[in-house]
Amino acid sequence: MDKKVILFDFDGTVMDGSRCVYKALERSCEEVGVPFPAMEKLKGFIGPPIWDSMRVAGFTDDIIPEILTVYRRICGYEEMLKGWRFYDGIPEMLFGLRERGYKNFIVSMRSMPSLNEVDGVVHFSAYFDGVFGRIDDDDTTDKAVLTERALKSLNVSRNDCVIIGDSIYDEIGAGNAGIDFVAVTYGFGYTDRSEVNGALAVLDSVGELCDYVEKEFPRMDTDK
Repeated sequence: MDKKVILFDFDGTVMDGSRCVYKALERSCEEVGVPFPAMEKLKGFIGPPIWDSMRVAGFTDDIIPEILTVYRRICGYEEMLKGWRFYDGIPEMLFGLRERGYKNFIVSMRSMPSLNEVDGVVHFSAYFDGVFGRIDDDDTTDKAVLTERALKSLNVSRNDCVIIGDSIYDEIGAGNAGIDFVAVTYGFGYTDRSEVNGALAVLDSVGELCDYVEKEFPRMDTDK
């Protein structure tokens, strides 16, 4: 694959924050006095912009601001942030890409304050050349817009990039930005590979992703 830059989604692609997210939401519901959503409603909770996530979980717009205030506070506790972890094998994969000459970036629908909180405890950014997220909750909900910002900031061609992600948000964002897309189904977005409509590859495990990256991104020819 003739690419130089890999744009990774965050939640469900390189990192698993479900322990933090679900526990924080449970404690937020207890504090606000509303029922914790059934687990089937939480499948799509992780990944989308937070207001969309709250709606997916079944909360109404009149209660969401109160829950969000409590949820953000609890998510920021160090005990919660320590629950974030890389999927097994991802750090080694990222290190290998950089060793072979590629640039790795995060492009996430999570806000930058949230990403910075997580990074302050688990230091995921050490494996990337940059991190791009939403400015705040009032920022765009279109991943293509975030991707375009990243391209402009990096001053790279979309033809030199590929996006790797676990949800339809990533797929649509890649398509609207005119960038090739690789889907992973082990995260929190896609339920199975039948939901993927357009991708160079569909990978069902981290192991498959690591094998794919090893094959498709060999050592870069620096003489070109």
